[in-house]
Amino acid sequence: MYKNGMFICIYMFKTIFIPMGRKKVRRTKIKKIKKIQPLEKRFACPKCNQEAVVHCKVIKNQSKGYAFCTICEAQFRCEANNLTNPIDIYSAWIDSEQYSN
Repeated sequence: MYKNGMFICIYMFKTIFIPMGRKKVRRTKIKKIKKIQPLEKRFACPKCNQEAVVHCKVIKNQSKGYAFCTICEAQFRCEANNLTNPIDIYSAWIDSEQYSN
């Protein structure tokens, strides 16, 4: 006997409800995509030690990178390519400052 999708079995004067078998459905877990934070373009100046005053720019068509301080007007220029980011220009400036000292 069937009742509401259940099979009813009468066994020794007891009623047993046995659920109907059906295929298990695999449920895919929804993956959360982590938001990528943009890279910074303003850094601390190695000459005047002020925070967030160095601006770095990459000019890809000229293959050059510029870093300059807005307070002490210190400047740095280096070569850049298509994969260069502002942090690369700043780290090159820091490296050149360390080698000069």
